[in-house]
Amino acid sequence: MKKILLSWYATNNDFLKDQPNQINPDGPTASFHRYFYDKEAYEKHIILTSYKEPDDDLKLLHLRTYLQKTFRSHQLETRGMAIQDVINLEEIRNKIEGLLEELSQDQIDLFISPGTPAMYTAWILVHTSRGLNTRLLQTRSAKDARAEEPQLIEVEVEKNSIASSLTILEANQSKKVVEKDYLFTPSIKKLYDKARKVAASPNSKILILGPSGSGKEHLARYIHDHSIRKEQPYKPVNCSAFTDSLLRSELFGHEKGSFTGADQKKIGVIQEADGGTVFLDEIGDISPFMQQVLLRVIQQGEIQPVGSNKIIKVYVRFIAATNADLIQKCESGEFRWDLFYRISGIELQVPSLAARGRDELKEYLDFFFEQKAKELRQPIPKISKELKNILLSYSYPGNIRELQNIVERLIVLAEDGVANISDLPTRILHPPLEDSLLWKDVEKSHIQKVLQKNNYNQNRTCDDIGYGSINTLRKKIEEYGIEVVKE
Repeated sequence: MKKILLSWYATNNDFLKDQPNQINPDGPTASFHRYFYDKEAYEKHIILTSYKEPDDDLKLLHLRTYLQKTFRSHQLETRGMAIQDVINLEEIRNKIEGLLEELSQDQIDLFISPGTPAMYTAWILVHTSRGLNTRLLQTRSAKDARAEEPQLIEVEVEKNSIASSLTILEANQSKKVVEKDYLFTPSIKKLYDKARKVAASPNSKILILGPSGSGKEHLARYIHDHSIRKEQPYKPVNCSAFTDSLLRSELFGHEKGSFTGADQKKIGVIQEADGGTVFLDEIGDISPFMQQVLLRVIQQGEIQPVGSNKIIKVYVRFIAATNADLIQKCESGEFRWDLFYRISGIELQVPSLAARGRDELKEYLDFFFEQKAKELRQPIPKISKELKNILLSYSYPGNIRELQNIVERLIVLAEDGVANISDLPTRILHPPLEDSLLWKDVEKSHIQKVLQKNNYNQNRTCDDIGYGSINTLRKKIEEYGIEVVKE
């Protein structure tokens, strides 16, 4: 475990007032190194800047040069945090939370004297709420301490007292437009509560699992919209829709003339999303070659456009999604384990619509009828009890997307304000037995399977199923029209 000092620098107090590019030797950062760095036995001091690239911050360059020359044995690192608004508490907090998670195995001392008031508050919030191995430190100047040397003070703050209040405030503020056009049923609310926590960690890699049409892309967009990257681009890419060469061009861009048809230069999606989020949908379908290329990009944060020798540094969050069993694909050699571990820092599982239960399906039906009717500018049609029962008994293998399409179909084809059963697709009116949720279909399917297992011996079948008498089985066979002649 390393002992690391972490701080911003003071844009005013670390520099002389009349010479803004000259270091103040009595400023908070220089004083800390002179009096406390060796005494506290730090292995490194990480100094943060609001700039994206630390080398673009001239003041930080001057400070780093001074510290390196004056304290040659002290290890320094500068980090760009890409903060757009230095008084935006939420933005600052999210950025430093991501950094602290990266350093979670170390002892971190947070020197909170330098920086804006929002930066100061953010240090306190992450210290009280994250449960990490951190200390809050301040210095008191020799003048204020009425002593020959400055004093180092550990700030004691009651854990969770401030953070809990802020969390409630943030939860109320984050009920954005998304909740107006998306239904958060109980099972989905739990998932989205997790997603909001994940969103607060801006650099975590996320893998969203779930069947097609279940809402994986909506969840990815939700994470982006509730993260510090929300003002930056969000770029979705369906990986299964491209060949290798086209996917490379789509993701990384290309130079003019780099291949047949490349009539002009193209900026890739990842570069366009710099600072934001790239959503890699159906990542389980990409080839071994593209898996290797993506692994390098995610590891190094660098891209190389097709036909170019230029390496471009990018700062994006990758969210991947798939309906495939990636573990099985890894075990069979179809998917790289190292890429799987890179993209699955945090896994979120979106349940199928059938798994959400009948009560939630009722909520979705009511919600989508109202929503689609508004979109189509048509009245909500009347639905008979029989039609509603059919809709509630169908398993929806296409999930939310299929349900939306069916609702839209019923609204568009309604006559005199009434939705008709005859307007339902054949697959719903006569679903395969294994897809039906109706008890008669489930029972019929089960009887057929047990009959086949017992070579159509009805006595053994009756015993296995547990019917009270052979007559009950025979009535069921007749009722359901089950063929009992051995094939």
